[in-house]
Amino acid sequence: MDIQKLRENIICKNICNVASFRTMRDFFKPQEHLLYKYLVENNFVKDDMLTTGIQPFNYFARIGSGKPNFAPQYGVNETGEFVVCHKQEKDCEQWNNPDYKSGAMADGDENGPGHVFITTTNLNWKYFNILTITDVDFLERMKEAALKYVSARGWTNYGLFFHCLPCNSVHSLHLHVVNIDKAGPHYHDRIYKNLPIDDAIEVIANLDLL
Repeated sequence: MDIQKLRENIICKNICNVASFRTMRDFFKPQEHLLYKYLVENNFVKDDMLTTGIQPFNYFARIGSGKPNFAPQYGVNETGEFVVCHKQEKDCEQWNNPDYKSGAMADGDENGPGHVFITTTNLNWKYFNILTITDVDFLERMKEAALKYVSARGWTNYGLFFHCLPCNSVHSLHLHVVNIDKAGPHYHDRIYKNLPIDDAIEVIANLDLL
């Protein structure tokens, strides 16, 4: 499976709503064994679990496994299932620079970045991306954790997004939590792949009906 070619394919250009996410689920389902093989051959997965070493450096899997993480949690990690983590400081500083590829989607405030992530401590390979998840209850709990976070930060206009494979950049699940009131150019540049968590839940909740 060539992920780069899939990224260049027209079918992968927009995965940001119910219809496009359902299309990608239908497209990938018959190829799930090839996807698993790709992850194993590239050392992202071993014994059905996401790897947490240096090569490849899988940031969110490492955080989920308990590696040092200094991001304030605002109670999100109380159940032990989810963890808040931040982008690199430089990425946050470059939120308003359209030429900086990895810039955050929003500016921060006195309490921290305007674009953070919530990842999971569940390192089973099927939780590497929203594409292969079938557990709606898990997603509902993740959403609840995100809502706890945005409430604690005082955000009233926010986005909760996944980047579905092959539009993702890291092979471990992470929910983008964005303060849209402070959104910058990178938020608008990524609209095509910002899949709202509610849209993902709607598709996955109805899988048995398809």
